[in-house]
Amino acid sequence: MKFDPRAQTEDLGDDPVKASRYGIKNLQYILPRLPQWTAEEGNNNRNLTEAYDALKGQYAAYLNHVLKYVGAYYRNNTKEGQQDAVFVAEPLQLQQDVLRFFDDELFKTPNWLLDREVLKKISGTSYVGSPLPEAVTPLAHLQMIQGDVIGRLLDIKTLANLRSNMERFGKAAYPVEEYIKTIHRYVWTELTGNGLKKEDDARRNLQKLYLRSIAKALKVKEQADDIENDAASILRADIVHLSAQLKSAIPQTKDTLTLVHFQDMQLRASKILDDDK
Repeated sequence: MKFDPRAQTEDLGDDPVKASRYGIKNLQYILPRLPQWTAEEGNNNRNLTEAYDALKGQYAAYLNHVLKYVGAYYRNNTKEGQQDAVFVAEPLQLQQDVLRFFDDELFKTPNWLLDREVLKKISGTSYVGSPLPEAVTPLAHLQMIQGDVIGRLLDIKTLANLRSNMERFGKAAYPVEEYIKTIHRYVWTELTGNGLKKEDDARRNLQKLYLRSIAKALKVKEQADDIENDAASILRADIVHLSAQLKSAIPQTKDTLTLVHFQDMQLRASKILDDDK
């Protein structure tokens, strides 16, 4: 990896997670005020649609800024004769804060982005960065963002980078086992508790994307190097654990839609394990 995540086009200050949180808070303030700020007689809410589309793009940009810190390390510019290390690990606390950020700002459904007072005034908006010309719904756009983020978090190359950092920086690096367990805990929160938790569309989609991302990572392991194979083994163990959790949670789940979703997830988890034999 040649890219130092601190070298991004927008200055994020000393704490990129805090900076992106503040940025998202600003978007949360702006969104409900957009109808009033963009109102123009005879405009048919075109201004509102464009402003909402731009706001979603900025939200995705904040997520992407933080995402670049996953599996990364710092490269310091040192002069000849200096004793400082050129390559150093990211602070462990920052690496943990990055995953907590994604849990707070994306994994837990950002309902503020689906403001009904705004959505009822627009029929659909484009997905910033999408090659598809047609408009998509805001929920579909959110699901695209979820897919991009969870896919990159669980990508075999990302996990291999984490493993390499462990070998290079020792205890200063984020252990890949802890990393995967943390993402698992955030994505599958509903599997714990008394069975009364219901899931919305975005949460169900997130969990499907989680399984899809791991299935994709496991499919490439035959062409993977030793470090990537280690990461794949950890992912497989995670699916075994998830399958056991689902088996335990299903009899306790009272919400019908959540129940059939869990049953579907258990079947998909079993297929991933069968295909990986």
